[in-house]
Amino acid sequence: MTLTLKILIEILLIIFGNLLTLMEISVVSASETDLSSGKGKRIKRITRLRKNTKSYLGSLRFAMTFNDIATGACAVLFFSGYLTGAFSKISFTGLLADFVSVLITLAVTALVVCIVGEYIPKYIAIKYPLQIAKALGSLATAVYFVFLPFSKASAVAAAPFLKIFDVTPAEEGVSITEEEIKILVEAGSEKGTIDSEEKEFIENVFAFDDLTANDIATHRTGITLLWTSESPEEWEKTILKSSHTFFPVCDEKIDNVVGVLNSKDYFRLKNRSLENIKRHAITQPYFVPETMKANSLFRNMKQKRIYFAVVIDEYGGMSGIVTINDLLECIVGDIYDDPAVNRLPDIEPLDSKKWLIRGSAPVEDVEKALGVRLEGDFDTFAGYVLTMLSSIPEDGSTLMVENEIMTVRITSVTDHRIEKTMVSLKDIPGETEDD
Repeated sequence: MTLTLKILIEILLIIFGNLLTLMEISVVSASETDLSSGKGKRIKRITRLRKNTKSYLGSLRFAMTFNDIATGACAVLFFSGYLTGAFSKISFTGLLADFVSVLITLAVTALVVCIVGEYIPKYIAIKYPLQIAKALGSLATAVYFVFLPFSKASAVAAAPFLKIFDVTPAEEGVSITEEEIKILVEAGSEKGTIDSEEKEFIENVFAFDDLTANDIATHRTGITLLWTSESPEEWEKTILKSSHTFFPVCDEKIDNVVGVLNSKDYFRLKNRSLENIKRHAITQPYFVPETMKANSLFRNMKQKRIYFAVVIDEYGGMSGIVTINDLLECIVGDIYDDPAVNRLPDIEPLDSKKWLIRGSAPVEDVEKALGVRLEGDFDTFAGYVLTMLSSIPEDGSTLMVENEIMTVRITSVTDHRIEKTMVSLKDIPGETEDD
């Protein structure tokens, strides 16, 4: 067999694999609206295939598996010998040389099949599903009937093994991977059938599984606390001053959370003595580890009807808190308990050289707003300002610090945290954009 014929056979196998992928994705992805409004033999053919989705996909996937094996086997049979011959020229012979030749041939073939036979046609089929399904409907029907007996036979042969492992075959329907759904969403966004908010929502749903409680939690430094050593009057001042609904109750140190106060229950009490508050407005805290996945945390909190969770680190200390709202916001965006609450922006420009900046503002946002680069290892602007200070500021103090980039006036300090600052940029002689 000539080399040209070998290459031709391999190309034909790859093309057939490409067509199988196009047939699988296009028939499944074709819009129900387009099919119901369309007429003609080709539309009816696609509709018939979709009515037997499970058997159609089973037949097609058997064909794809068969084609992939044939493509790999032919590649090894046709081309691995050339590599073995090339190895012999550098005195690399024997069983190991044959093994390496086969391995390289299969790796290259798998890469080509993945790109040309899977990745590219999948995107094309998702973008033009109806057109491709109509064009390949006859071939899809033929492949379906040719490979259906093999697909049925494999299902029958697999049944005893499924019983051993107590596994039930999937019900009639379409099996689509997360990556395929993302491709569909991207294609829908480009066509305008999915708007930007819907696209973001779907992407957030998939990203949600990868988040941990620590990723979502409000850090311990940003939590309003109640202390067992305080009087009921002090508790009331803290509760009235804050807009929060739940408050961790700590005993002696922040890592010792002994309860969670619900302000709604608190305000229903006529007798607001400490003992009565503890009895009727404070519940046991729900502790979760930092590493707990967001989807598991959400499921548990929903089942247990718990709104508030205390996140603990590996040493058993409180690292932060998570609410149901925090979890929902990861998917749907910001949710405000009270629409009338006006949240001040983290960065507020006063003029071209002055800004009001909250200490909690992310460093990336500050760099972008001011057009500067802040060198150092910190997450918030407060962390950057602390590197300019020689000591921790006292509560209620106002300080002025500066460096070669800016002058910072600290206007509000609470619990040794820098809450608000006023920043003025300096004019740096010879400054360029590359700096």
